[in-house]
Amino acid sequence: MADKKVMWMLRDNIIKYGDLPKDRREEVKEIIRNLRERDYGYGKIRRYLRENFNIEIPVATLHKLVRIKLKDKKWIKKVPISWEPKRCKELAYIIGVTLGDGSITTKDYRYCFRVENIEVSKRGECHYPFIECVAMALRKLGLEPQIYRYKRRGTWYWGVMVYSKKFTLFLKSIREDPEEAKKYIKGYEAEFLRGFYESEGCLYARSPTNYDIRIINASKEYISLASWALDRLGIQHTMHIYKRRKPLKDIIVIYIGRDAKKFLKIIRPVIKCRIVDNPPKAPQAL
Repeated sequence: MADKKVMWMLRDNIIKYGDLPKDRREEVKEIIRNLRERDYGYGKIRRYLRENFNIEIPVATLHKLVRIKLKDKKWIKKVPISWEPKRCKELAYIIGVTLGDGSITTKDYRYCFRVENIEVSKRGECHYPFIECVAMALRKLGLEPQIYRYKRRGTWYWGVMVYSKKFTLFLKSIREDPEEAKKYIKGYEAEFLRGFYESEGCLYARSPTNYDIRIINASKEYISLASWALDRLGIQHTMHIYKRRKPLKDIIVIYIGRDAKKFLKIIRPVIKCRIVDNPPKAPQAL
């Protein structure tokens, strides 16, 4: 070990790794390399540095050092890949979310599925229940999601993410070939549409008794899949294409008018389902 090389480190105050001089950071890297050779995990390495040298290193920084700087791939062999896609309502729901707000990362040995949404919509509706439902579905699929909150340009957002190579690659394949999703959605069309609507839909209300449902997306394949699911549930709808100037893609909108109430009753979304009880009155003529 390189313990003798780090006697210069203060033991009374916590030192942030990023505040260390470059030559000292190199010594810490050598310590981390030695700890990895002794099969220390990330949590154990951080605890070792904190308890022995009062060094605090962020998890993300440690991951980058181990995987990219030190090129240590030992961790890959220890990651169990036990997840297998099985037909269930939770997977159908997540597929719907994936084709909407879901984002997928498959680079630098990081396989991550992530969903983010604004904390409060322009209508004043809290969207946290949506993130919570996504996390709950992921847990029922045997995964370990993390919920987080952050601020961007003065606006708060909620997010949920999960790391799993096999799960992430499965969702990526669904995105690339939406037709493949039908065998997982069949029998769970309502759950799929709920995930897709909560991501890409909106409730356009003119009054508490006059409203319609709109689902908007730029992918013809995704919209066709949603239309197929609506047909199987017997929900009447129409589709319209709105042309946009290049390089923007055209927008395809699914309209559900007469069966809007039926749609909400079957799908049971946790957001975008509120009808204004007391809409503002029209101004009276003088």
